Amino acid sequence: SAAEAKKSDEALQKFVDFCVEEVTKHKDVTYFELMNEVNAGEYSPEQIVRIYKAVYPAVKKARPDAQLMGLAYAGKDYAYMEKFYSLGGGDYMDGLSIHLYDVSPSGFKLDWWYPRIDKMIDVMKKYGQDKKPLWFGEQGWSTSECDEWSRAVSVVKYPIFLKGEGYADRFMIYNYVRTNEERNDYEGSFGM
Repeated sequence: SAAEAKKSDEALQKFVDFCVEEVTKHKDVTYFELMNEVNAGEYSPEQIVRIYKAVYPAVKKARPDAQLMGLAYAGKDYAYMEKFYSLGGGDYMDGLSIHLYDVSPSGFKLDWWYPRIDKMIDVMKKYGQDKKPLWFGEQGWSTSECDEWSRAVSVVKYPIFLKGEGYADRFMIYNYVRTNEERNDYEGSFGM
């Protein structure tokens, strides 16, 4: 597993082998998100760079057309991202995936998004990574935080804003399918 890969060279090689096997097995898929929300507390930037340095060339050797989207970055604190890039981590991914959740009760708010995205792009530019694709790999609104109408409107406004401003190459909504009718269940209340 990725969590084990940070512990030893042997575990890292097993994770590399797993990644190569997956991209080889799924030839109809071009884009892969390498790990999920790596800055959420389990990995240091140094550990992620070490893992990416091992995985990226192995995947490219096995399948040169495979595109690895990195970080799946959670949140809005860009110190982690800055450290990752300063260590050369951007050289071991084909683009950046970010999971930036606006959790305001009224849904999508422009004044919430602009400073966060602009700061992220500034960090990418500083390290010459701003020409690579930027994907918003997760975004959604849970009805544990906002009402149904605000969420529905936000799901429409979000991609229009990102594409209209030229911020994102791709965006994904998390999660179109509700898994729980309990309004106070944060994770289960994203779907429509």
